Amino acid sequence: MEAGLGQHQTAFALGRMTADPIWPAGPGELVLWAQLIAVWIIATYAIAPNYMPERGRVQGTGQRIARLAVAGAVAASLGWLLPAAGTDLLTRVLLLATLAVFVLATALIRQRLMNVRGGDGFLAEFEIGANAGLMAATALVVGFGGTGWTATDTIVQSGKVTAIACAIAAVVAVFRCGTYVVRGVLNRTGAIPPREPEVVGSGSLPTTTELSRGRSIGNLERFLMIVAIGLGRYEVLGFLVAAKGLIRSREFENRAFAEYFILGTLASTAVALVVGSALRVSVAYFWGLEG
Repeated sequence: MEAGLGQHQTAFALGRMTADPIWPAGPGELVLWAQLIAVWIIATYAIAPNYMPERGRVQGTGQRIARLAVAGAVAASLGWLLPAAGTDLLTRVLLLATLAVFVLATALIRQRLMNVRGGDGFLAEFEIGANAGLMAATALVVGFGGTGWTATDTIVQSGKVTAIACAIAAVVAVFRCGTYVVRGVLNRTGAIPPREPEVVGSGSLPTTTELSRGRSIGNLERFLMIVAIGLGRYEVLGFLVAAKGLIRSREFENRAFAEYFILGTLASTAVALVVGSALRVSVAYFWGLEG
């Protein structure tokens, strides 16, 4: 068994040095990369301040600063601690700095976008760019750096723990990041209704309270979608969209509402498809590492 493990480590080391020296390659680096992405998602979308809170839950400046400081500290600490034994000092420092800078910078930019007139129309592009940038930056640090070789040095670096972290991060992503993306798409296309309509009732545009309820429904919808995708039951997606449309069918006579509904549903479904597909692949891979 020890000989087999030694052969596996040697093969992994050779593969890293010859096949892909600048990008995560092999189980050890992929485990670390996935965990760093999960830390980023949880820190920036669950711990950092929510800049689009539900009605009646506006966070004060002090609370936002405190939450942002905690998010940055958590991300930085895990960036230092997560790499396996044998990781060199420079790699740990770079991972610490990358996570901390991304968490703090994206939160401040997001706040600026939400406070500038028309700025929230760029939320979708910003969120997609921030996540892609973090993934690329951490991948380069892990690929270039001298990281530990094995994926099972400790329980923290195990594939099963990584799979669970990916699942938690996916849920956080579809809730908070998904809301930002959908809001950005709606504002970018001019489909989001006024905060307070002139008429409330059948066929009218949603009120602020209804928009908050709509975000909650969208969160639940995306959660159910990623569960369905994770289980390979793609037919559930069509059922959810059809059921949602049937409930609001009477309001489709209002063109503004119809556009708002269709664009929001398509954006929400796209987020769920991307996150759910990534979750399905990552959980299957990491959960089977020690099988």
